[in-house]
Amino acid sequence: MTQGPNWKYNQNQADSRVYSAMIITEREPLLIENTYIQEMYFVEDIFKQCLIGKISFLDRGGLMEFASFSGAEKIAIIYSVGESDRTLLFDIWKIGKIQQAASSKREQEQLMEIIFVDPFYTSYILTRYSRSFTNQKISDIVKYTLDKMMFYEDSGATYNIEQTSNSMDYVMPYWTPRQSLGYLAKRARGTDTGEGGYLCYNNTKNDKTGLRVNFVSLNYLFADIERTLDPQQYRMADMDSTNRNVILEWWITGMDKTSQVRLKGGTWKGYDFARKKLLDEELQYKSAMERTTILGRQSLFGPIDDPTTYVTVTGESNEDTLSNFAYTEWVKRYSMQQVVNIIVQGDENRFAGQMIQIEWPSRLKEQGFNEALQGKFLIKSVTHTFSSGKEFPYTQRLVLLKNGYHNMETEWLLPSKIINTTKYDKAPTIIRRS
Repeated sequence: MTQGPNWKYNQNQADSRVYSAMIITEREPLLIENTYIQEMYFVEDIFKQCLIGKISFLDRGGLMEFASFSGAEKIAIIYSVGESDRTLLFDIWKIGKIQQAASSKREQEQLMEIIFVDPFYTSYILTRYSRSFTNQKISDIVKYTLDKMMFYEDSGATYNIEQTSNSMDYVMPYWTPRQSLGYLAKRARGTDTGEGGYLCYNNTKNDKTGLRVNFVSLNYLFADIERTLDPQQYRMADMDSTNRNVILEWWITGMDKTSQVRLKGGTWKGYDFARKKLLDEELQYKSAMERTTILGRQSLFGPIDDPTTYVTVTGESNEDTLSNFAYTEWVKRYSMQQVVNIIVQGDENRFAGQMIQIEWPSRLKEQGFNEALQGKFLIKSVTHTFSSGKEFPYTQRLVLLKNGYHNMETEWLLPSKIINTTKYDKAPTIIRRS
């Protein structure tokens, strides 16, 4: 690769300089020419544990005759718009469809559709383990799971685990790693943030080949503790057509009234058999807002507290665990109340869980910015799409979370207690209001 990040696709140049794909069979790897690929994409998402993708291509080389599929094959995708290629290896999970592509010749072309997943999907959902841990930090239990049960030593993968402040006695009762990590995520509380709301997901942030596994909280991501902020701001096409982060298309999905009902507050119930005590843990909208890192100075909603909206009965016997349950559900729902989708040129350095900034122009003020949407956004998911013969053969759809307004001229909204905003003439800062 010789083109820099501002390189614009010239249709006289081959798409193979941007991306390529091959199927690795037991006999030998088979390159799929770009002109034969009708559709190819894969998705990474902070709310999904594994990556998943799809490729549809014309089987002009007789692949079904040459190498029958047994489930051991893999798909390699090599892509880049910069100077160094990124290579990802996926497992073939399902042959979606094989159908006739042309009817005019005896030697029929076949159109193949393959669903693929990242190499750790099988380990997550199929293998089962029994193991006990005594008074160990949850983050240490997660590290053991990744080291000993997910076979990362030979995978080229790395992992990022937000250290937890709480420990527990834990028995893994012949569960899959997916079940175990989900159980632990509901109970973990971060040392850096002091809160729950943990996620377990894979993304493409890896300096080596392969993927990275993350066990971190939403507040960890919103606070950008890793400092993953893209230094170059994103702009609309009519503002700057040469910026590598130019936004080609955008749309917003707003408030969901069904989820808002659950945001108003509620009660979680449990029972401690040792103390013979009924446990009640109440969570209110205002108190949950005060525990959340906000990408703005004001909340998305005003004071909507109503703890009588619903009651959740659990089998838990610990007040801290009930509190974690309540907040984990709340912060995930709240984070999805304002979602921005943008289409941009592909860049192999973007990943789910990264922080970006958008200079959002105002439609009311000339040369001004939209005070509500200006500022930082968290990348929830990245859909990597590869298309032959188009102006941009590699594009990305970024699904962005904006969990607060940058600045709104209203007193109805709640002021943010923990703020992660950008002063454009200084380094990003996190402000904690007393």
